[in-house]
Amino acid sequence: MAPGNNEEQRPNENPAPDHENWIQAVGQELNLQFDPADLAGERPVGQPENQAPPEVRVNDAQQPPQPGQPMMPPLAVPMRERPNEQPKAGSRMQVEYKDNGTMVIDPYSVPRTIATGHGAGLDGVRHAVYAPTKFSTDVEGKITPPLQGDALAQQALGRGGTGYLQTYPDMEDAVIKRPYSYGEGENQQFLGMESIIHETTILSALGEFEGAKGVENIIKVKGSGVTGDGEPFVIMENLKGGTLDDRIANEGLPPEQLDQFAEGLLSGISFLQNRNVIHQDLKIDNIMFRDQGSVEPVIIDFNAASATEGIAAATDDYEEFRYERDGEPNIQPPEKQGEQINLAKITPKADSWTGGLCLAAAVIGKQSQRALVQEARQAEGDQAAVDAALDARLGTAPEHIKMAIKGMMRVEVGERLTAEQALALMQQNNPNFVPEEQPQPQEPEPQPQEPEPQEPERVYSDEPKEGSPIRVQRKRNGTLVIEPDSVPTGIEMVPQRRRDARQYGNRYRATRHSLRMNQHVPPPIVDGEHDQPGVLAHGATGVLQDFPEMENAVLKRPNAVQVEAGEPLTYIGIPQLLHEAKILTALAEFNEAKGYENIPQIKGTGITEQEEPYMVMEKLKGGNLTDRIPEDRGMPEEKAEAFANGLLNGLAFLHKRNIVHQDLKPANIMFREEGDEVPVIIDYDLATAHEGVATGTGEGEPDGFDLSGTPDIMPPEAKNPGPNKENLSEKIDAWSAGILLVTAVAGSAAADLLKRDLEDFRNGANTDSKQLRVLLERHLAGVPQNMKEAIIGLLKLNPTTRLSADQALTLINYAKGGTG
Repeated sequence: MAPGNNEEQRPNENPAPDHENWIQAVGQELNLQFDPADLAGERPVGQPENQAPPEVRVNDAQQPPQPGQPMMPPLAVPMRERPNEQPKAGSRMQVEYKDNGTMVIDPYSVPRTIATGHGAGLDGVRHAVYAPTKFSTDVEGKITPPLQGDALAQQALGRGGTGYLQTYPDMEDAVIKRPYSYGEGENQQFLGMESIIHETTILSALGEFEGAKGVENIIKVKGSGVTGDGEPFVIMENLKGGTLDDRIANEGLPPEQLDQFAEGLLSGISFLQNRNVIHQDLKIDNIMFRDQGSVEPVIIDFNAASATEGIAAATDDYEEFRYERDGEPNIQPPEKQGEQINLAKITPKADSWTGGLCLAAAVIGKQSQRALVQEARQAEGDQAAVDAALDARLGTAPEHIKMAIKGMMRVEVGERLTAEQALALMQQNNPNFVPEEQPQPQEPEPQPQEPEPQEPERVYSDEPKEGSPIRVQRKRNGTLVIEPDSVPTGIEMVPQRRRDARQYGNRYRATRHSLRMNQHVPPPIVDGEHDQPGVLAHGATGVLQDFPEMENAVLKRPNAVQVEAGEPLTYIGIPQLLHEAKILTALAEFNEAKGYENIPQIKGTGITEQEEPYMVMEKLKGGNLTDRIPEDRGMPEEKAEAFANGLLNGLAFLHKRNIVHQDLKPANIMFREEGDEVPVIIDYDLATAHEGVATGTGEGEPDGFDLSGTPDIMPPEAKNPGPNKENLSEKIDAWSAGILLVTAVAGSAAADLLKRDLEDFRNGANTDSKQLRVLLERHLAGVPQNMKEAIIGLLKLNPTTRLSADQALTLINYAKGGTG
């Protein structure tokens, strides 16, 4: 489909049929297109899924080279060393450099203008739904309703297999590409959306290389997004010079235009090949000109572009794209012909073959090129037959252009020239070629100013602070096990023999580490009298009070019960309080570790004259997550990412020390101050583990993994912990963290709805991971892609493939270009 081209579609361009008949014809196709097996295949965020994402997302489609597999040859000058070949200043996009000097564009780093979800369509068939993001272009009220029927045939500037073009008067020299539409109102559907979004993502990424050689030979994107009706669109420059097909008939381009055209075409193909993007459909209809007087070619239509890695290897929602055997069949190179093809052998050199055919068409005209295409296919991989056809057809073509075409049309991929090699060969043998002056990076002028003082980068340490009495064992996986008996606790239990029936339970006494502030502790709160001054919160196992005797401190104490009049008080929740105190005391010894700031600071423990144990902690004045999140919306994107960083850093800190919180909910996430964005994970009375400081019950007896916590945030393995609870791990917290992140990005009502919809997955009634993916995609429509993928990775059914806190943290920050 060519912008600015008003000609009817040719037979080989898959024209859209008459609208009414077309709707009936695609009815069955719709069911195939929207088949959940195709759209909802669970895709790992890591490959394997417990691998750190940065090594995964760019390379997840790459297959190991097979013996004899043709690869792109090394570049003479690697891309990283070329001036002006990097993304423009300020770009969020990231690239990885390959051993051969080419680059791979990370699809996760491209700002998304279209967010993807899924919904139910006609007859209950699931289909993709789309929503705008903050990067989208607003076209509401600036474009006509979608074209259908006769209006489509009469008003569209051009039509292709996946969409049509209209003028877009709100921008200068712009056209808008839209998917086909049928139906009205609630029954309105769009076809070709995925292809349009795929093309949009690729062109948006390529547009980030403003000064690169060859970028001017790629069509430019001016904007993209989603209309209020859920219709994706892309706005592109309006190319008014027609296609190469329009300019050549029985003859090719005028001889004086051939060199400029050839250099532009090969520069554009080289630009793509060096970024590991394969157009797959280079033909004379997909090469245009910006105006009638221009000779500079522009490559269009990237909806079929593909690759084994990088920006062209994934669809809009990061489904694997790879090589869908696409493009016009007749022009494909030998490795893409026949009933069976080896996709492992497809490299960016596939575009060299089709680019050679396009260059041949510019030399000899389209009629002769069609005969050449047919002869090349009939050669069936015989290089001598291909060369003979080229010699016969190219005739008296300029020798340097003929050499480039023959080099690009080698049957063996290993012998085939890349566009860059063909361009160099053509220039070396062109007597009229004048080398361009190479751009030199400009040295910035020195500014006589004082350098701004920079804060030294903080150095974290996972070891206990100097002089700490606690002992740790380092596991082979890098985690630490804190030995419980090495923790300097301020309270110890005195076992009772219970000879006296009036002695209730165990007794406790202070140690040398105990706080000596008993006289400042208010009297116990008896039998639920929680309306006393200074009471901040209370629960089943304890009470939280202000403690003004210490700066910025609160007192946590057990509930007191009077069993019988005149008898000593019974305290409810002592084991839980001591268990939490022991964990927080141990964690306080790691104050130089990353994530420590996301853990509440303990100030000490003690015991009153009434033998009531207590704990003093820092006072968190910023409220909890519930207080900060409205029901109907989440945090702004930047604050949500900051929150996610704090939450996951805190969890990673705990999990590295073999501590599983197992009760992560909004009420247990607090903030130090009203304006503070750093979350603090509180309430460790239910924390547990298989070994280390969190295995105790609070009474000094080892208890192993003690499963507890709030039911609707527990993961599926909670229903099947195993005979020895071997199925339980820190991944319990990962699941709960996923739900917390939904709360942060979408609001409490959205999180509550998700918890309800997850019930069948949690209780084991539904074990279909693909259906879970569909459910999460629907709930997370409009959520930034990096956060969405992290949440989906945290909410995997299988704990062994579920993301860890560290992996989710890396994914969120790698995708946006930040650091974890």
